[in-house]
Amino acid sequence: MVRRVQDPPLQELSEVERLLRTLRPRTVLVQVPTALQDRVTPYLTLLENLGTRYVLSGSPTWGPCDVDVTSAVAWSADLVLHLGHWWYGSCGGVQLTHVRGIPVLYAPLYYGPEDLRWRESLEVVLDHVPQLYEECLIVTTQQYYLLTQELVSELTRCGCRVLNPTRLVFMGCELQYLRHLTCSGGRTCVLVVSGGHFHVVGTRFWVRDEVPVLHLDPHRGELREVRDEEVRRFLQLKLYHLLRQERPRRVAVLTSVKVGQWRPHLAREVLRYLEKRGVRAQVLTYDDVPIEYLSELPYDLYVVTACPRIALDDVERCRTPLILPVELPFYLGEVPLSQYLVYLRRVDYTWLH
Repeated sequence: MVRRVQDPPLQELSEVERLLRTLRPRTVLVQVPTALQDRVTPYLTLLENLGTRYVLSGSPTWGPCDVDVTSAVAWSADLVLHLGHWWYGSCGGVQLTHVRGIPVLYAPLYYGPEDLRWRESLEVVLDHVPQLYEECLIVTTQQYYLLTQELVSELTRCGCRVLNPTRLVFMGCELQYLRHLTCSGGRTCVLVVSGGHFHVVGTRFWVRDEVPVLHLDPHRGELREVRDEEVRRFLQLKLYHLLRQERPRRVAVLTSVKVGQWRPHLAREVLRYLEKRGVRAQVLTYDDVPIEYLSELPYDLYVVTACPRIALDDVERCRTPLILPVELPFYLGEVPLSQYLVYLRRVDYTWLH
């Protein structure tokens, strides 16, 4: 099947053009997630029409926190055009911010219905969800946003109330906010529109147990209920590391200089926490944290203050335990493991941003 590029809506492309004409950058660094590289053409054409030089960043980007400032400085870029993510809490439009003194334009890239099995996806949802549920909370990522808006309209037309029609997009590190949204159980469900598993398992973890979580995969046109076993497998991996509860001899606190993951204050808090308990630790700092090399280093515990996803998605790839700061009390045996799930769902995660 030949895949066609889904152009961004004209109003968003026009807003990027307006801002480029206002800012008048001589050189632009263009950054886009690897999976969306084939959708960058409309923005590159715009830059070419404006006579603006550009350089494509080859570094992966996992979210709005991940801006390639290093390459921008190296190429003397006046602006970073960051495609495929919105700034935290945004749904729609174009955002202009500054990252370490460099202007950054956040602009969207979308999947179109011709790229996916979208008509099949709509049919399977409309045949199932309105018949079983009176209300629905929807979780998706930016690239599915336009399609998910259509899903909201169709569900509403069928009499199923969408609880969050103005906030559909959640990044992986924002899923913990789902615990604060109103899900009453019974005739309420949560619908995750996603092609991967991270959002699916993360949503099932944070949403209350009695509320069904459904996964719509628009690439396959399939709808399924997310079982507790998927979360249980993740928890088993985490608990395997925490069960060791050995007094760590050499601890490394992992930090990242990426602008949205740079939390030196948190790293210092972890160092103080460990020092009070007689555990010595040191800071390791990276841009991208090299998971594949961590097992070769002489540490028996890593505490992740960079992207929290590292301590979730990558636990299988590293023989050395990878834990979040909030998991330290379990690793050191100060909180019983029987309280693990209750504790994680109650703890304050505002340090994430």
